[in-house]
Order: sequence, then structure tokens, then C-alpha cells
Amino acid sequence: MLDRRQTQAALQQCLRQPVFILARDGARGLLGLPASVRRSLCRLADVPSSPQPADSAQPALLSAGPAHHEQGYRQPDGGGIYAGWHWDGATLQLFTDRYGIHPLYYFWTDGVLGVSRSLPALLAAGAPADLDMKGLSVFLRVGYFVGERTAFRHIRVLPEGGSLVWKPLFSADSAPQVRSNPVCVAPCHEGPVTGAAKKRYMDGYIDLFRQAVSRCLSVTEGPVGLPLSGGRDSRHILLELHRQNRLPQLAVTARHFPPRADDDADIAAELARRTGCRHEIIGAAPSRLTAEWCCHLETDFCADEHSWARGAGLRLKTLGCTVFDGLGGDNLSESGLVTEERCRMLERGEYAEFARGLTASPAVFSETAMRLVLRPELYAAMPHEMALAELEEALRRCSGDPRPARSFFFTARLRREVALLTFGVFGGGIAVAPFLDASLHDYLCSLPHELLVPRGFHSMTITAAYPEFADIPFEKKGTVQRDDAAHSLRLCRELAMLGLRRRSRLLNNAVLWPRLLRGALDSRYGASTRWFTLTAAYLYHLEEMAEACGAKREAVS
Repeated sequence: MLDRRQTQAALQQCLRQPVFILARDGARGLLGLPASVRRSLCRLADVPSSPQPADSAQPALLSAGPAHHEQGYRQPDGGGIYAGWHWDGATLQLFTDRYGIHPLYYFWTDGVLGVSRSLPALLAAGAPADLDMKGLSVFLRVGYFVGERTAFRHIRVLPEGGSLVWKPLFSADSAPQVRSNPVCVAPCHEGPVTGAAKKRYMDGYIDLFRQAVSRCLSVTEGPVGLPLSGGRDSRHILLELHRQNRLPQLAVTARHFPPRADDDADIAAELARRTGCRHEIIGAAPSRLTAEWCCHLETDFCADEHSWARGAGLRLKTLGCTVFDGLGGDNLSESGLVTEERCRMLERGEYAEFARGLTASPAVFSETAMRLVLRPELYAAMPHEMALAELEEALRRCSGDPRPARSFFFTARLRREVALLTFGVFGGGIAVAPFLDASLHDYLCSLPHELLVPRGFHSMTITAAYPEFADIPFEKKGTVQRDDAAHSLRLCRELAMLGLRRRSRLLNNAVLWPRLLRGALDSRYGASTRWFTLTAAYLYHLEEMAEACGAKREAVS
């Protein structure tokens, strides 16, 4: 069954994140907040909450929570990954790093503004919990949100290089001003990619990565932890830490849920043995549903693929370490998503075709599955055309970048989903990302398109930098193992138990129930239910969270 003790512990961890709420006394939105929030506002108010005299020129302000807060890390050169806010009694400023990688969520409604690193904490503090159909129309089809949307209509995340400024004493009738300052990418290097040019580019990569790791080490205090896989990004970090005689105190590798193979665990173990790094392999959680629900909370209901790593995240959090993560390495130097075909489509301005390709991927929730599993009213509220329009808009925003396909997957998938593994699942303390060092990022973004689209540049760079480890193979992604019948059987049973406890107003119970019951009894059928079980788990949890936080019935039906 769903382990409520674990999910409650994950929720409490989220609720410990700081929240700041600022409201103008008498604002209509204040009356819509829960009574507990109104009491905390009055108790922690910067000024008395009693009504101002009729001739008062300024409204009273009510605030609760820390007036100053920042998370992440800053480097001496001004770089780093961070987000936070500052309230000086007259102006509230929200800010994030140049990429908007460290998430910061806020809501604004009728004179009340709330901000937190944790979306569940914002909901618990009184943020409106109505669902965002436009955001969910994309998320359910591609697995991540685009732009600044979340699953909740009134809650947004700051954009790249984002800032929000609100002067409540001087802008009584205006909303806060949100600005984005995305990274300006230098023009790509020109000229043919000859053998000599490729070596020069690899040498630049090697040198700048070494500097990036050194800068990350300069802001590191205490032990270092490393999530280690059989891929390239974490290997690059481990081998460079080994070269600089700063091995992690612990490297952890998580085993995957079926049907994905676990050959990367053996590769990671060999890397750790050869470098002399302490290494632990963490088994997959026995309850997939419990892992999914905990991960929904830790990733702010904005990711659909990180539950496999939760055990590794818990181990790193108990260590109390600075996590070195390979975030961004694949996107910047060897991405399987940035194909030649996709690059050409964006060059020709074929945004609609690109968007349709994203929603038609076999790795995502298909349109046929959505029609079957969602309630007809919900499916009608988030049609395919709505998702395509949102995706096209996001693609057009990247059209000015010299490498628009890479830019899209960076600002959408990496920023909005992959980064939540780093700063949510792994990030109990500080998490650093060497590949997002400003100098290295800008260098990699300037490399020729022809160098990066045929995959292999990052692998060759690692081999050139650390030839003594060249014999250790890389993980072969896409390897499929035999299905674990017990895993699928248990997941169907757990979901069926959820359905017994409550009938969903988001899911089509008449379609879902017979399939769950069959999957709970027949292991052969259960192994074929992956096309809907994880989405059902997400929507069950989202509905429960929204209702617990006071969403209107019609907003989740």
C-alpha cells in the first residue's frame, strides 16, 4: 500500500522551506486566505493590522515569514546557481540566477503576494490551488512544463535571469513587475570542423571544465557527495575531482525501476573502484507509488521521471554534503534530443511540426491514452491544440538563439524538469553544477552545430582528458530488461486501493478501474499498464493536494 508515513515525511520536509507573504491591509485577496494564514500575518505584521485612519495616505502592510532569504550558491566572480527574495519595508524583490535553474515559486492575487522555494509550502500558506489547464495540457503530453507555468493556475516560477519587483505602497492598483534577462549566447564559431579544430575545441572544454570544478570547490564546505551513473556527466566530474585530489566522501548510484536495465550500476562501481572513491548502490524502492508521491512533492509537481533516484537522494541528504551534479552536461555537449532533423525544422520555422513531434513521442503519454484515462470534461478542458499552442510559443521564444533546439530543451526540459532532480530530490543542502559555470556554459553554447549534433564530442573529450580510464565503457541507454511482474502487480494494486478510497474527479474511473483490477490480478497484463499507471498516480496526488489546499470543486473537475 501507499506508505503515508513516508509521504507525510516528504511533505513536512517541503513545509520546512521558508515562505514569505506580503499583503496590503484590506486587499480582497487577504480575505480569501485561510484563517491560519491571516492569523500568522497579523501576528508577524510589520505594522499594526488595525484599520488605518480614514485620512491615511498609505495602506497598512501585513507580512509573515523571513524578509530576506537566499538558497543556492554564489561564486566570487558573481556566477552561481541561486534564488531568493529581499523585503526592505518598501520594495519586495525576487531574484534568480542567470538561467533560472534554481526554482523560485510565487503567487499573486488581489494584493497578496507569496514566495517560496517549495510549491507545496506555498499551497499550505494559502496560495490558490486551482489547476492550470494550459500548463497541464503540456505536462501530461511531454512530461514537463514550459515557460513559467506550474500545475496551479496562480503559481508561477521566475523565468531565466528573472526578477520580480513590487512596491505595494506606491503601486496600489498594479501587479508586480516580472522581468526576464535570458543569457545572451555568443555567435557560434565559424569554419569547418577539421581534426585540428576538433582537438582545439576539446582542449578548450577540458581547460574550462577544470576551472569550473575548481570554482565549485571554492564554495564547498564539508563533505562532497556525487550521484554517479554510467553516463558522461557524473563521470567527468568524478575524474576531475580525482585529478584535483578532492574525491567525494561518497558516490551513490540508484538502481532503476523496471523495465530499464541497471548496467550503469556496474559501470559506476568500476569507476569508483579505479578512482578509490567510496561508493554505494541504492536499491529501488519497494513501493513505486510511494516513491512517485514523495517525488511529486520534492519536485513541486513539475516532473514525471525522478522517482528512481529518491533513495540516492535520501542517502545524500543524510550525509549532509554538498552535492556535485552533472546538470546540463548532456544538453550542452552531447544531447540525444538535439537531432539534425529537429535543428533543421526550427531553422525553417516549422514550430507546429516540431511541437507535434514532441507530443507524438513513444516515451510520453499518448493522445489515445489521454482520451481514455482522463475524464471527458478534463480532456475537453485541455485539448491537444492547447498544448501545441503553448509549445509553439515556447519554441518561438528560442528562435533568436543560434542553436534554438538546444535552447528550447535547456529552458524547458532541463530548467523546468531535470533541474528538480538536482535541487529537489538531491538538494537537501547545497547542490553545485559545474557544467553551468558561466564561462564553460557560454563556451559550449558557442561551439559549431556540426560538432555537437553527431553524438560523441563529450565522450571523446573525457577520453582525451583522462586516458587512463578510457577502457571503462559508457552506459548504453535504451537497454531494456525483462519486466518485473511483481513490480507492475504491486503498482496496480496500490492504485486500485487508492481508487477504493476515493473516486477521482480527474480520471475516467469507468475506464481506469477495470484495467487496474486486471493488472492487480494478472501479472502478464500488469506489465503492459505503464501507458497509464504513472500518470494516474500523478493525477490522484495532484487532485488530493489541490482539494486539501482548498481548491474549488469546479477547479478540479
